[in-house]
Amino acid sequence: MNEIHNQQPPHGWTVEQWQVLTEQLRLTTVPSNDPQHSVPVSQLLNEQGALHYIEQLRDLYESDDLPFITSMLAKRYSYMIVAPALYAMTVYGKGLHWAPEQCTLESHFKGDIWLPQVRLDKPEAIALHLEPEAQPALSEQQCECANHEAAQHQRQQYLTTIFAGHLQPVWHSLARAAGVSRAILWENAAVYVYYVYETLLADPIHDTYRARIEADFAYLTEQAPPSVFGEKWNPLARFNTPKRRSPGSDIPKRIRKTCCLYYLSGEDAGYCSVCPKREA
Repeated sequence: MNEIHNQQPPHGWTVEQWQVLTEQLRLTTVPSNDPQHSVPVSQLLNEQGALHYIEQLRDLYESDDLPFITSMLAKRYSYMIVAPALYAMTVYGKGLHWAPEQCTLESHFKGDIWLPQVRLDKPEAIALHLEPEAQPALSEQQCECANHEAAQHQRQQYLTTIFAGHLQPVWHSLARAAGVSRAILWENAAVYVYYVYETLLADPIHDTYRARIEADFAYLTEQAPPSVFGEKWNPLARFNTPKRRSPGSDIPKRIRKTCCLYYLSGEDAGYCSVCPKREA
């Protein structure tokens, strides 16, 4: 991992917060030492640029199957955008600058595993959940309502920059370039949203934020309008199916609605435990 935690954190972040975002959640401000598979996100916003990058990853995935490569890329891309973006919002009450033109996918390997990071041109924190100054004429109840509505609006605006402003145009371009369904790419992202709220934030150290965790997760998966995602539907709600046991596993899991194409990764690869093809 890039040794950026020894540097002063960007404006608005504490040392501890920045360490979590960089050491655990794959943010960076440092260009890769091995940039062969790095790419400015702006290149992924047009079909030709996206296709060129997908083709660059053929050797990495040892495959010529473009839909498979794109789905695997989308899994890694989803994590490095979704995890720090939502963790910062829910735990720290802060946001990050996600304009695609200000982000770079930086190639990074941990051993033989490719674990890219996202480099931000503007890593400074955005303050979220701010309470506007109450007008003296308002009652206490009216003030609380106004503050709540302001916070809700601010949260929706921030989430829109992540999903409609960043992921949707990248997914749209990748899907057209590789001939793969956007639904697969969105479900890959949805899996990591569920992971952030159900696994990463399930740790008791986050009990102080339990109410916010539950509220933010419910908003994303039940209440957020399609406009937050730049789609005609809310993909996080669409794929948020009840967990259930599947053959060979006693742990309840969500069965995917789309196949992530992992079974194309090699001769010995089978279907994932949550793959819908297992039950077809």
